[in-house]
Amino acid sequence: MIELEKTLNRLGEQEDAARAALRRKQFAMAGTLGALQRLSLNPPQTMLAFPDAPKRMVRSAMLLRAALPRMREDAESLRAGLREIARIEKDTRLQLASLETASRALEKERERLVGVQRRKARLLKETVSEGRDIDARMAELAGRAKSIRELLARIEEERKRREKAEEERRRREADAPAKPSRDTDVALNRPPGVRPFPIRGTITVPTSAPILRRYGQRNARGVTERGITFATRPSAQIVAPHDGLVAFAGPFEGYGQILIIEHDGGYHTLLAGLGRLDTATGQWVLAGEPVGAMGPSAVDAFGKSQGLYLELRRKGQPINPHRWVARR
Repeated sequence: MIELEKTLNRLGEQEDAARAALRRKQFAMAGTLGALQRLSLNPPQTMLAFPDAPKRMVRSAMLLRAALPRMREDAESLRAGLREIARIEKDTRLQLASLETASRALEKERERLVGVQRRKARLLKETVSEGRDIDARMAELAGRAKSIRELLARIEEERKRREKAEEERRRREADAPAKPSRDTDVALNRPPGVRPFPIRGTITVPTSAPILRRYGQRNARGVTERGITFATRPSAQIVAPHDGLVAFAGPFEGYGQILIIEHDGGYHTLLAGLGRLDTATGQWVLAGEPVGAMGPSAVDAFGKSQGLYLELRRKGQPINPHRWVARR
């Protein structure tokens, strides 16, 4: 759909340019056509009444004869311009039809996906009884944190606390098998098939939108970007970049709805600017799994272009995500 919109914009620019060129040519021919019309209104008989009229008529005829080949060229150019405009209009209609078909297909897939996500949320609500406790702790962490770096540091502390609790539980079970304690988060129940974060290789791009701002680039305020911003469409679907545990999902001051996914090896991915979250703190997600969507508008209340912000951190420090991001 992004490519179709680009094509439509390009066709629109071509049509504007063709119509502007056509107007210029029409204006240039207007004077010559006016002269021909005036000559046609003055038959040769009327020229006999004026001594200098025949001489002026012969001079005008000679000038017009010299101008006729160029007029024919201009007329053919006008016809070619009209044919080009007709072709562009036809292409535009075809592209609009393709865009409408793609829009309908996308909407149908979104409806199907929403149904799947609702079923998933209902199952999680039934099986994850500790979910509310995790959300409450994360909300408290977010309230105390004054920056993303501080929030990640608190999340890291929370992860260490969970790992310690899990080790203690395993030790107790090894000494005397018993029912697991309710103090243990279900988030520790790592599902099979979760892949470690790649030291080399690629991760999944969270959106198919083109890149708006790159890591290391200076923005309009002169601040160096610490992540990648994608120029997403309104309501665009966002997916998880890699397998991991949702360490935080919710609003954070200055970032809107954010999602922090914890990966093996001390890596975290931060997704910010979402309009809707389809996952919750404590859930495991796989690469490519839908985790949320952008808002219904592509610009904010101040007319500033919005987009999805992706930041990759290792041990709390921003690192360049471009070496992991592969574009199709």
